[in-house]
Amino acid sequence: MNKSFLLSLFNRVHRDVRDYMGSLSLYRFNNFKIKTNACDLADLPDVIRLYQKYFDGGHEASIEKYQRLFKNTFYVIKNREGEMMGYCLYTIHFSFQNRNIIQYATIYSFAVDDMYQGSGIGATLLSESITELRENNLNSIRLFVDILNSPAVHLYNKFNFNIQGIIDNRCGQGKKCYIMELLL
Repeated sequence: MNKSFLLSLFNRVHRDVRDYMGSLSLYRFNNFKIKTNACDLADLPDVIRLYQKYFDGGHEASIEKYQRLFKNTFYVIKNREGEMMGYCLYTIHFSFQNRNIIQYATIYSFAVDDMYQGSGIGATLLSESITELRENNLNSIRLFVDILNSPAVHLYNKFNFNIQGIIDNRCGQGKKCYIMELLL
């Protein structure tokens, strides 16, 4: 086996262990959803459709896995007819700082159908999820957003997310992304 393969395997196992540990922490997660709902299996086709519409694709299997692991932090919002207007998927992880365990959320994927953009759907998803994560004692929310996606950057700024830095290729090949964080 070559070094590259072993490193790739190690990274995948590390990511999986981290994801499972984060999902276990949700066993006492309190629900404060009002206008949003947790993503059900029946919602996945619409979520995947939105994901493929707005992102490069290729991570559909991860979204399906995260629906099982992080159902409580996978928010969807629908119109009165039951049509998907948008979704926001968070993963939950831990870090250690000064001998304390810090639990934080990362926005893995967030999209609002273009028919509903500008109508407050993204703000509703963020507002309810931030409230719920805060009430469940998470310390912060992190995200990565394409620096050219000014509507999203503007929305995150409205919710007091701060730019922590810039990273290459995280939001897609050849793209620069802001690393943003909101302390809860």
